Amino acid sequence: EIPCMDEIVESGELNLVAAWKPDTYSITYVLNNGTNSVENPDSYSFGDGIILKNAIKEGYTFKGWYKDSTFKQRVDSISATDYGNLRFYAKFDIIQLGHIAITSAPAITTYIEGQKFDSTGMVVTAYYDNDTSAVVSDYTVTPSGELATTDTKVTVFYGGKTVDQAITVYPIYDFSAIGTTYSLTTYLDVSNVQLIISTFSDDGIMLSMNIQNLAVEVGKEYTGVLPLGKCKVFILDSKYQPLGENWSGTIQ
Repeated sequence: EIPCMDEIVESGELNLVAAWKPDTYSITYVLNNGTNSVENPDSYSFGDGIILKNAIKEGYTFKGWYKDSTFKQRVDSISATDYGNLRFYAKFDIIQLGHIAITSAPAITTYIEGQKFDSTGMVVTAYYDNDTSAVVSDYTVTPSGELATTDTKVTVFYGGKTVDQAITVYPIYDFSAIGTTYSLTTYLDVSNVQLIISTFSDDGIMLSMNIQNLAVEVGKEYTGVLPLGKCKVFILDSKYQPLGENWSGTIQ
């Protein structure tokens, strides 16, 4: 039996058919700490024709495959006429933060001086240069301490970017030890308020807090005895919002 013989003719002549098997070549991927696509083969044969898939790397954007380590010769596929072993280099660019925004305001934006900013309900979103965005929580806020009446905003910091949230800070009644009674009059017709009296030491440490619920009427005067020593008085409505500018107070 003669291999590759197609047929034998009576004259003794032979018709032979050549069988070609294409060589197989290797493909090496230099991933620069990235991860290759499972669809990218590690070998190919002449005539195949292959479109290269993207590699991935956390925190980076894939910028293409290249034939050289200096990223000068971009390549997207292996053509059907290519042959020989190949090496491709993956290029990645770090994802850059474009800006941040407050996409949902905090539940509380009005404060009494001395209170601290409460971020409950506030949603901060980061926007990146690869057209993606993400809600972030590891931001910082300044001022982070007690608020003053001069504070009209807090500033949110994340990834070197900032965004401001407007706030309002109302003053509180500040009584010194020179008086022992107070007289307060409201100018708003609200059904219920909380009268809060806090006492402080000389170095500013709060010693006590007394909270009274009052049913109020416009123009009605409320009087009482202040604790001895330095103390502060402020008023909140039923929604715990300050009414400081709508009240007047005197020392007797």
